[in-house]
Amino acid sequence: MLKQTPAQSSALAASYGSPLWRKLEQSIQGATRWVEENQYRAYDPGDGCNSFLHGLTFNRLLLERLLQQAVYRAPMNLRPLLGIRPHTSTKGMGYMAWGYLRMFRATGSDHYRERAEYCLEWLIQNRSTASREFCWGNHFSFSTRAGKIPKGEPTIVWSSLIGQAFLEASETLNAPRYLDVARSVCAWIVSLPREETGSGTCLSYVGFKQSSIHNSNMLGAAMLACTGAKTGDKAALEIAQQAMVYSCKRQRPDGAWFYGEEPKYLWIDNFHTGYNLDSLRRYMEATGDRSFESHMLRGFAFFKKHFFEADGCPRYYHNQKYPVDIQCAAQAIDTLTLFSDLDPDALPLAQKVASWTIDQMQDADGHFFYRDLGWTKIQTPMLHWGQATMIKALSHLLYRLSAGARTSVADAQRTDFFPARLLQYVLVTPARNEEAYIENTIRSVLSQTRPPKKWIIVSDGSTDRTEEIVQKYAAQCDWIELLRMPEHRDRQFAAKAHCFNAGYDRLKGGAFDIIGNLDADISFGSDYFEFLLGKFSALPQLGVAGTPYLEDASQPQGHTYGHRFAQLEHVSGACQLFRRDCFEAVGGYNPIKGGGIDWIAVTTARLNGWQTRTFLERTCVHHRKLGTGTDSPWIVRFRYGQKAYAMGGHPLFEGLRGLFQTQQRPFVLGGILFLAGYFWAALKRMERPVSNELMQFHRAEQMGRLRQLLWGSAKRA
Repeated sequence: MLKQTPAQSSALAASYGSPLWRKLEQSIQGATRWVEENQYRAYDPGDGCNSFLHGLTFNRLLLERLLQQAVYRAPMNLRPLLGIRPHTSTKGMGYMAWGYLRMFRATGSDHYRERAEYCLEWLIQNRSTASREFCWGNHFSFSTRAGKIPKGEPTIVWSSLIGQAFLEASETLNAPRYLDVARSVCAWIVSLPREETGSGTCLSYVGFKQSSIHNSNMLGAAMLACTGAKTGDKAALEIAQQAMVYSCKRQRPDGAWFYGEEPKYLWIDNFHTGYNLDSLRRYMEATGDRSFESHMLRGFAFFKKHFFEADGCPRYYHNQKYPVDIQCAAQAIDTLTLFSDLDPDALPLAQKVASWTIDQMQDADGHFFYRDLGWTKIQTPMLHWGQATMIKALSHLLYRLSAGARTSVADAQRTDFFPARLLQYVLVTPARNEEAYIENTIRSVLSQTRPPKKWIIVSDGSTDRTEEIVQKYAAQCDWIELLRMPEHRDRQFAAKAHCFNAGYDRLKGGAFDIIGNLDADISFGSDYFEFLLGKFSALPQLGVAGTPYLEDASQPQGHTYGHRFAQLEHVSGACQLFRRDCFEAVGGYNPIKGGGIDWIAVTTARLNGWQTRTFLERTCVHHRKLGTGTDSPWIVRFRYGQKAYAMGGHPLFEGLRGLFQTQQRPFVLGGILFLAGYFWAALKRMERPVSNELMQFHRAEQMGRLRQLLWGSAKRA
């Protein structure tokens, strides 16, 4: 995946409070004020059959389509003349709720929270009566080339999009009952007809017949995946996966999708492509299934290349600019913002489209125009098609930018302000006789602002109260699980790898993005994992992340990376978080009796092209001095030297490393013991458990660091 550049990260942080930021905020305030003053009533592009002329169609599909298209395509608003009144639409209320939720997250204003709750309650009261489950449709009959959708008949498109708003509300407002609504929406989606093929399954657009359309199929799949991942609904996840197979198998070689596969559906447009991309991204984030990643990236590249003019004007079709449609503008801003952590061009383009749309398509009274035909603008105020979709899109962009408000100017290069909520993580903790420390670790995890999806604590034959303590907390938290391993007498580094791998085996069938190896004798602040997840969100190539550890909590600057020779690309084993793809690519942890399992995994990740990083903005406290579980500190120093040889360390680098350690406590003796261990292992030609390729890569890194240190010292002199 493409990564965020430092310049882009800095520009993002600096954009808070900028003229564009204020422009977005004023635009959203103007549009929401217009909607609220008009009591959430406006028009809809397809509401032509609400006219008093509908009786003259005699309910004939062709005549209904003619009436509807005459109102839909007229270069002026005919609705007042035809008796069509402004009305409240379920689609509009769903998008308004979503926009209010985003503004609440961006600003913390209770007004937006209250307005979001009002819209959600309205949707609950105005659900479709066609099903026992929650679902929504139009409040008018709608006739298309595919046929007629009767008044009140629910569709998968709007039920899925509204369902996503309820999902976001359940998390943002901490309201489980909104998750119940989302679960009900999924039950309705599962009940829909499906087109079964040898290459995937297509969910139907409506319930009364099979109608196979790509954007509706993928929107339904995303809703099933996002909800199923939260509720543990494996059936929903399986259906979602097969639906994505159907549409991804039918993606064109250039990355585009037709609206549908039937001859009458062979067009490619802006906002339906955006629906497809958003759905694929949400599916992947919810499930951890990366098998469609190439489809998503190819589709997004097509989207960027074909749907925008140089000035930010959004095109309707991939090969045609006009009509410039407000829905295309809104969906383009939304999709570009959603992909802004994957592509450095996405966020600047989203801002350009937003600025163009505000300048060209928003009236002084706050409402957005419907269309620009090139020779005239149709200024008809729609609810969902214009006001609500733009409010939701602009609030998404504002939230993305306003995340920078939580950093200072000096922190502009930091990346932890990026939204981390989409990433899910799990933890594994190998533990052997840790009764003195493990309760501190458990309490630290319980206090997290972002708790893990699952935590497996593996007891490595503990004979003290370790298991009793874990069971006490597991009884209170269903995401904590104790796994017992057979008892053994010695304490080996290989045992840690065996325990971790046993825990991972319990987890690898589930959906998650990040897996953490957490020692049982550390503690940390309540935002520790949220901070690290933010790093993974901001840096798509980040494979392994962690922080320094302290052995004396009273000296926060005395951490393990508190000197100029520290290698920030290494991540210590006290707490290592791996992106799942990275962990599986390096083969996990290899059981090595002499130790080094953490180092091998992190270095192999870099060898395979992943970024690895220790971030200094946070620390954890290691309550037992590292490596002293069974040995004295003196023997530990000697064994560190042996390990340096076993891992293939370059003699020159390790010699200078030992000399440097003579300046640290215990002065002189610590460095001498390290050097003794290294050269004793060299004389004995101790077996090296690393491949020649990894050893050469490691030595090249060491010599590169050495040249950098020496060159830097010479330059300073």
